Amino acid sequence: MLCRLGVKNDILPRPKGRGILKKMANKPKHEHSDRDRIYTPEQIVKTLISKIPSKPEDSWCDCCYGKGVFFNNFPTENKEFFEIDMGKDFLTSDKKFDWIVTNIPFSQPKTFIQKMSDNCIKGFGILCLANSMTASRLKELEKKGLFLNSASILYIKDWGFGYRTDFYVFTKERNPNFEVLIQEKTKLNNGDGIPPKPKDLGILPTII
Repeated sequence: MLCRLGVKNDILPRPKGRGILKKMANKPKHEHSDRDRIYTPEQIVKTLISKIPSKPEDSWCDCCYGKGVFFNNFPTENKEFFEIDMGKDFLTSDKKFDWIVTNIPFSQPKTFIQKMSDNCIKGFGILCLANSMTASRLKELEKKGLFLNSASILYIKDWGFGYRTDFYVFTKERNPNFEVLIQEKTKLNNGDGIPPKPKDLGILPTII
């Protein structure tokens, strides 16, 4: 995937040390794994929330409440949260909101991307590992009428690992200043290092 960003990204300093990764490697990938208990610093949350192109009357939802840092900084009282540890499971709810914004469990990107896209009215903002937003997921979201509006790149020292995380904002309207380029596999790009034959390109040999 090739991505050309037409809006300013937030780039934070890359952290030193990767000790937590060794601990995470032996943890199971479920709702109680370490990667699902990583909380976002409040000052960063405020910056990320400012990326949402909301209106004062819009409804907001934090579908992974955690310690409430996203929910408590939403710019409205028209808001609701879900937290499975509190007996409120977003994945089983059909309630819709104008905006759904959260730091998702890093071990469940596919599930939350699908559910957030199903339950949002105007769009959603999702903080996840950079490799969670694949080309196929971007194309699936476009089929649902959700387009990438902006992306912020983060390296958070408090998390203690070097993986890049991104905050993606998807909206029902395209942002003319933001472009995502996805190159499909072609005969010119077959990946085997062997140049294509002329006939494969539809070129006939010239006889002189």
